[in-house]
Amino acid sequence: MPFFKRSYLINNLNAERHHYDSQFAALILAICTLTVLQPRQAQDSALLPDDVKPDDLLQNSIKLHSGTQFGQAPTLEAILTSTFLFACHFCLGQDNAAWVRLREAITLGEILGLHDPSAYQNVGASEKDRRQRAYLCLTILERVYALQRKYPVYARMKPTQQISSFFDDIRSASHASETEEHNAIDGLRDMINTFDAVDDVLINCRNKSCDLSRLGTGHVSPQRLCLMMRKYTAPDDVAGPMGTEWPVTRGADGDGLPVMNRKKLAQRSDILITRQWMRNQLWKVANWHNYLHIGNPEPELRPAFVIEIAKDTLRICGMFSISLMEVHGVGLVSCFLKMYKLRL
Repeated sequence: MPFFKRSYLINNLNAERHHYDSQFAALILAICTLTVLQPRQAQDSALLPDDVKPDDLLQNSIKLHSGTQFGQAPTLEAILTSTFLFACHFCLGQDNAAWVRLREAITLGEILGLHDPSAYQNVGASEKDRRQRAYLCLTILERVYALQRKYPVYARMKPTQQISSFFDDIRSASHASETEEHNAIDGLRDMINTFDAVDDVLINCRNKSCDLSRLGTGHVSPQRLCLMMRKYTAPDDVAGPMGTEWPVTRGADGDGLPVMNRKKLAQRSDILITRQWMRNQLWKVANWHNYLHIGNPEPELRPAFVIEIAKDTLRICGMFSISLMEVHGVGLVSCFLKMYKLRL
């Protein structure tokens, strides 16, 4: 997720900010830890020394991140450090620890006022850009993780109408020459489009926290579930740069494309598979609420529709090589396992 521009890290590292700012140093170490933990493409392996131990990096990041005044006056760097620590624990399979760090990041964001439009006034353009990015990314992460691990969400950071204006601001703040930056922002747009309709009502129903004896208020309707499943069924834009098309032959790995385009192809595989995972989650909600019937006029609300989801998922997986999909790590594997088990 594009929490900041590349130039933010490069400029601050060149200024040796990590030598005098413990929060920035903690952030750098958290990013390094996640880099070591995440699967990498073959061409990136040589960039990291073999003796780097993620546990040492993680411990040092946490040590710098903590303190007797932690949380009293949070900075954006502290929020981002908590977010990257969340990602590290997630990669390590430490779900509860990951949830604690994500809630920590969201709480720090609330103290800083990321949910309050006035918090973006009277700050510099760079700081405003990074605050808007943090708000959007945390909003998405909270909902994705709540759906994956059956945790609750907290309404204060829920998506609002300001999301659209935030995204437009972020897009306009990027220069035309920043190709990688635009690709990352396009990924953020895709994630927003995928999860913008996910709210606390849907998550409560997915987590089986609603009262089935009182259908109606506080429940997601069959009409809404049907419409959402159709949204994720609709063909996605797989157009490449300059109006060209990505290779979509079986097992496409993008080897004939520039590095930048390979990265965008990998990003596209993640989005397309995530959309199928969302369809699967919505179908489960419909089943839990007894909305599914063999003779239902809506195909999405029939028991056999889950087979169509599986077919579409296999078709999409066949469009990309394993090397392009595996860079997404444990998150994508988790999606596959949950779709395979179909356990309600």
